[in-house]
Amino acid sequence: MSLTEYHCESFEVEARFGSEDFDKEAFFEDVKAGDDPEPSLHWSFGSTEKKDVEHAHLSLIIPTKKEEGKESKGRIILGYHSSDAVINDLRPPYMEDVGTWLGKFFKVDELPAYINAIFRFGEQYESTLSLPFPLVTENKALSGSTVSGVTIEPPAHSPLRRVMIQRSETDTIVYAMGRSRIKLKAFDLKKEVEKVSAQVHGLIREKKE
Repeated sequence: MSLTEYHCESFEVEARFGSEDFDKEAFFEDVKAGDDPEPSLHWSFGSTEKKDVEHAHLSLIIPTKKEEGKESKGRIILGYHSSDAVINDLRPPYMEDVGTWLGKFFKVDELPAYINAIFRFGEQYESTLSLPFPLVTENKALSGSTVSGVTIEPPAHSPLRRVMIQRSETDTIVYAMGRSRIKLKAFDLKKEVEKVSAQVHGLIREKKE
């Protein structure tokens, strides 16, 4: 699959987890982290299908015990991006399988996660909302202004929690934020993007000629 098929520029999954959820010994052995591994790790992953066009980033913070005995939660931020960045160190895991690779070190089947995605639609598309529109205000300093973007809070049954629509001179940009439960062991980027894309595309239409 390709992010651009869905007009998606960025798709990010963020989740927190405890030490009981993650096999850090197996993980450190797999990545050959050495005897004193850093608790915070960051990698980039190239694509075998869309080389130099799409890639992924992973930030991983390992859970740690504080001096007072409390645990600092671990965190993963797994981001997929459509850009012309060149990943020179192209070796497995790749963008296409980094999610399932990471999932094999988790002891739980699901993690609650935040989803953040950015979609960009070209000038042949427009929002189903009338943007821009005149700003109605009693503030004289803003008299004559226009509103080129709005923030929407969808109904409770929607998988999205907040959507921002911004109109530029040529493009319509949609920022979508939501919550989900992800199964990293069987992570399917295509399905995850499609779930959000279906909601976003309901706010966009092709312009009439």
